[in-house]
Amino acid sequence: MLRLANNAFPANWNPFHSDGNEANTSDILRTIFPLEVWWSNAAGEVSANPHYTKRIELTSEDPQVMEIELNEGMTWSDGTPIDYKSIENVFKIMDGSQEEYAIASSEGYNKVEKIEQGDSDLIAVITFKEKYADWIGLAAVMPDSLAESAEAFNTGWLEGPQVTAGPFKIGKIDSGNKTVLVEPDENWWGDTPFLSQVLFTTIEDPAATATSFQNGLTGRHRDHGPRDLLGGRADDRQRCGLCVRSRARTGATSPSTAPRAGRSPTRPCARRSSVRSTARRSSSRSTPRCPTRRTPSR
Repeated sequence: MLRLANNAFPANWNPFHSDGNEANTSDILRTIFPLEVWWSNAAGEVSANPHYTKRIELTSEDPQVMEIELNEGMTWSDGTPIDYKSIENVFKIMDGSQEEYAIASSEGYNKVEKIEQGDSDLIAVITFKEKYADWIGLAAVMPDSLAESAEAFNTGWLEGPQVTAGPFKIGKIDSGNKTVLVEPDENWWGDTPFLSQVLFTTIEDPAATATSFQNGLTGRHRDHGPRDLLGGRADDRQRCGLCVRSRARTGATSPSTAPRAGRSPTRPCARRSSVRSTARRSSSRSTPRCPTRRTPSR
């Protein structure tokens, strides 16, 4: 069993919700949910995350048009397919037009003119009203049950994720002891996880976290995703997307270092290494939803 520490127990397990867009919650969700359908390498070259997508690309510059093509045969844990509708759910809810949904941020989604199904039910074609530099960071999927109503979106995942799709699944959530156990999901379509269990424990005191690590009670605290927990290394990571100065309240902001030139320092992108990830977790809340770029490594 791998034991990992975080500093805040999830207030809401919905990563698209204003209370669910939080670093510690994302670290857990990344093992059980397609939180990133894209990633980037150390050079900042962005590509589709092969665990979930075949391609994410611009097919037109004027107007700006993005196409997302998902892999075949993927399903949510409730049996519904991960397809065009899963992408549409994100763009229809996250554009901010439905005020009853307490979304993390409409940034980028509010610049979309329309989303349409492509040549198959695995392809989404997104047309923008105006050029948007961080278009790839908008690519995401959301289960139908989470999108079906404002109530389901806002409160349906308060006690735990109701639908998953990843290399792991929830084994046990113990809110009293603030622990979350994840175990390999037999329905995962990718490589089999090499870990039999991962236990996340919330330790709010940084000094206690360090002591726990020194005593061998917890392992290294880092990002966790299909690549990491299927045998990959997690040395340097990049995080980018819709985080617009998410730690402004603590002053612990990160400089913008997007893979494309000409980005304003207020653009929603922050690059960090494993050392800087510790600093990120000094803040327990990040209001705008922040998809992350994963560095593929072996």
